[in-house]
Amino acid sequence: MASSRLLEEIEEMPVVDTHEHFDRYSDTFGYNMPRFFYYSCYVNMYSGYMPGEWIGMLEDPEEDEFSQFRALLAIREQLKFSQCRYLMDEVAKRAGLLLKEENFGAFREWYANRNADEIAAQNPEIQAYICNSIGHPMFGGLEGLKKYMGPGMEPDPKIHRVLNITDFHSVADKEQLQMIGRLADMEIGSLKDWERAVEYVIRTFVELGIVGFKELYLYFRPLHLGAPDQTKAVREMNSLLKGETSGTGLMDYMMFKVYEILSQYRLPVAVHTGCTLVTGESALYFPEFIKIIESVPEVNFDLLHLNYPVLESYMAILKSCPNAYGNCTWITSSDREYTKQYMAKVLDAVPVDHTSFFGGDRHCAGEPVGAVLQQTRQLLAEGLEEMIRKHYLNEANALEIARLWLYENPRQLYGLR
Repeated sequence: MASSRLLEEIEEMPVVDTHEHFDRYSDTFGYNMPRFFYYSCYVNMYSGYMPGEWIGMLEDPEEDEFSQFRALLAIREQLKFSQCRYLMDEVAKRAGLLLKEENFGAFREWYANRNADEIAAQNPEIQAYICNSIGHPMFGGLEGLKKYMGPGMEPDPKIHRVLNITDFHSVADKEQLQMIGRLADMEIGSLKDWERAVEYVIRTFVELGIVGFKELYLYFRPLHLGAPDQTKAVREMNSLLKGETSGTGLMDYMMFKVYEILSQYRLPVAVHTGCTLVTGESALYFPEFIKIIESVPEVNFDLLHLNYPVLESYMAILKSCPNAYGNCTWITSSDREYTKQYMAKVLDAVPVDHTSFFGGDRHCAGEPVGAVLQQTRQLLAEGLEEMIRKHYLNEANALEIARLWLYENPRQLYGLR
């Protein structure tokens, strides 16, 4: 079976998109047309390589739109042969246009006329989107949660939400603590009150139909995770209530407590992994996070992004923890060979049902997601074809793996019906 033939089969398969930031098809987060390309195609990841003037234009929402478009085109010229440029061109192709300066007006009109119904109709093979905007620090954090705590949370049967839990345990000041209290309609005056408030909010969202949770703690707070110490936590809690800064002992205690609450519901937790752009450090601190993973064997952990670019430690945690699952979201549009390395290793390391292959990880629905999906399918076909050529798999095996990784595994992990 040639890879083109394999790709044709894969293109017909249903898909679960395991990781998105949008909440509704129409969400654009206030982006104009050039900024839509800039953020949804992750052009911003190359900001350190580009003239500051171009980046400044595109990151300033008040900047002239035509100037921003010209800066976008200039950056595109610098990104020859990259996955990022491929994505930009694929999104433009879906608009029926070429990325040229003379098409500025046409692109602007296209973007202004995009509507939710048309966007929803794109990518019909995607049967479900797992979206993580609720409670995410980038999208309002705790302050944005209250609007979801009522009937009608789901805007579309294909959009399923995970609840960000980081701000329930990583609390640094009294105001953040009282914000949790307001979500639960109660005053927090003790550690036990905090636990009750978090339990109430989590239970409310589970009853409203969330399909999992999202954790950012060890990405944004790379500190030693201590064993839960209630005496120390109570002492630091009293300081916090006086308006003083909390120590890490309180955060550590509450992190274990939040996961104890999560274990009642047996919903998966998606965890950001990978190199931080600012420090270059690994974002998944394995000796630390394994303490959490092992403390709640009832909870499955969906480890996003393959801990790019450090695959060895990622494979070690998958091998060591039966409740840890691999997820190729974002990486399929960023590093082809890294993804293929994972494909070659994972089948010998853990059961085939422990991998999800697609997640767009885009800021906006529609064309950017479709472009990434196309890349992902091509990469999946290429990787499986290499295994067939080496006689690791036969054709039937390859197709079964593709179906599991694109659809069945994430559907089962997140309990989608």
